[in-house]
Amino acid sequence: GFSRPGRMSGAIGPVVASDALSAWRIVEGLMADRRRADGEKPVALAVLNQPEFKTILLARGFQLRRSNLRMFFPEPRAVLSGPAVFAATGLGMG
Repeated sequence: GFSRPGRMSGAIGPVVASDALSAWRIVEGLMADRRRADGEKPVALAVLNQPEFKTILLARGFQLRRSNLRMFFPEPRAVLSGPAVFAATGLGMG
């Protein structure tokens, strides 16, 4: 997992793990790093289609703020996808 500072919130992603609970543990550690660096600034994740991971995040206080649709031309590409990818790096990285 990686994190970076942002203007309005810290960002976490990508997060790659063997399962949803492991992904949460990575996010939890990265959130602690962001708090040390950014204080109480919010943290944002670009969560992929991982229902169990979404449930874990919601149970820990995360809120869905917006949904994004990935669009490709001329055909779909496997970018930051697959069963081990729980969060992307954000819109700028696909």
